[in-house]
Amino acid sequence: MSKIFIGIVAFVMLVITPSVHADPVVITGGSASINGAARLSYSLIGDNFSVMTIGNGDEGNSSAAQCHPCASGMTISAGGLFVGTSLGQGNAIVNGTPFNNIGFLGTFNIGSAPLTLPVGTSDLTYIVPFTLTGDITGCLPDNTSCLNQVFSTTLTGQGIATLNLHFDGTFNGVSAYSFQSLTFEFQDPAAIPEPMTITLLATGLIGLGAKVRRRAKG
Repeated sequence: MSKIFIGIVAFVMLVITPSVHADPVVITGGSASINGAARLSYSLIGDNFSVMTIGNGDEGNSSAAQCHPCASGMTISAGGLFVGTSLGQGNAIVNGTPFNNIGFLGTFNIGSAPLTLPVGTSDLTYIVPFTLTGDITGCLPDNTSCLNQVFSTTLTGQGIATLNLHFDGTFNGVSAYSFQSLTFEFQDPAAIPEPMTITLLATGLIGLGAKVRRRAKG
């Protein structure tokens, strides 16, 4: 009886793929982008963590990416919600364990300040900060229901988004713009100065400038 039990345990250990449950990951590098009508491509880097896919992720609901076209006076956002049973396929490294050609599902919730389109005569480029919260799960290939998870983790991140809109023309005093590209460049939070640090630096520079001016007058 004991031999049968040991055999069953050994069989289960062999056929079930081990799942890596990662701690919450802070994204410190990498990027995500949408070009034209293409889907989301991304390469995310964190502490002992990386995920990369190319052009087969969710289309998302970014209002900027829906400009086909958008009119002046409209308010749009570079952020968006990317969610569903498919965030693309690709490769990952989680806690030192590599996973190749797996599927991804989860949620990328990207927040950014609203932008109001102006009346203009040229293409537009907006550079704005963004934040990301969400989660991602890796699944074995051809497993749309993701019954066999190989890893799952929550995500946070921040950085700079660059939005490019093409000027289509002005019609009856209203300018029309079409979406070209949207890129999210992630930054290491540890390398971004805190607001208090910036305030102190600015105060110090103002004080230094006043001191220089007093010396120049003397």
